[in-house]
Amino acid sequence: VVLRCLRRCLDDFSGYNVDVACCLLESCGRYLHRTKHTLAKLTNLMDTMARIRKTRNFDERTIALINSAFYMVIPPVTRNRQHSKVLSPLEAYLKDLLLVRLVPDQRMIAFVSKQLLRFPWTDVSIECSVLIVKYLLKACRKGRFKSISAVAAVISNLKKSKPEILAQITDAVVEELQFAMENPRIHVQQRTIVYAKLLGELHSHALLAASIVFEQLYRLIDF
Repeated sequence: VVLRCLRRCLDDFSGYNVDVACCLLESCGRYLHRTKHTLAKLTNLMDTMARIRKTRNFDERTIALINSAFYMVIPPVTRNRQHSKVLSPLEAYLKDLLLVRLVPDQRMIAFVSKQLLRFPWTDVSIECSVLIVKYLLKACRKGRFKSISAVAAVISNLKKSKPEILAQITDAVVEELQFAMENPRIHVQQRTIVYAKLLGELHSHALLAASIVFEQLYRLIDF
C-alpha cells in the first residue's frame, strides 16, 4: 500500500504530493529499505524521485524536505574520527595501575610503588621515567581527586631509587601553573586546581621545600 501511494505521488510530484511522499519515506521508508521483498521497488521509486528532483526547479524548502527523507531511509555514512589508541602491554598495565587501582590506601600505594620499580628502567627505548610521569599526572587530572595524595605517596616511595621522577613532576607542575596564569581559560581551571593540590601534597610529603611552594603562591597572587 505504501509503495502504491508513493508511486501515485510521483506521478504528479508537486504541491502536497511532495509532502506526502516525503512523509511516507520518513515514517516507513527505512523499514521498507531493509526488507528484502520491498528493497528493489523502493530503490526504483527513490531513483525516480531523485531524477525528478534534478530535472525540476524546486524551491529550497522542497529540496531540503526531499534530502531529509532520503537521509532517513539511507543515513549518510559517517566515519568515526576518534580512533582508540593501541597501547603497548607495558603502558596498558601502567595505566591500569595508576588510573584504576591506585587509591589512598597504604597497601595499594606500596603495591603500585613496588610494581613501578620492577619496570625496565634500564631499557633506553622505553623511557620509563617519561612514561610514568605522564601517567602520574594523568592520574591526578583524569582520576579521582582524592587519589592525588596517593600519587604524592607513590612519588615519595620512588624518590630514593628514582629521584628523577620527583624532578620531572615538579617541573611539569610548575610549568602547568605558569601556563594557566598566562592563559586564563575556563576549561583549564579544574586542571589548575589539580596541579596546585598536587604541589601542596608533594610539600606535605616532605618532597618539596617550603620556599618552592611560597614562591609559586606569590606568583599566583602577584601575577
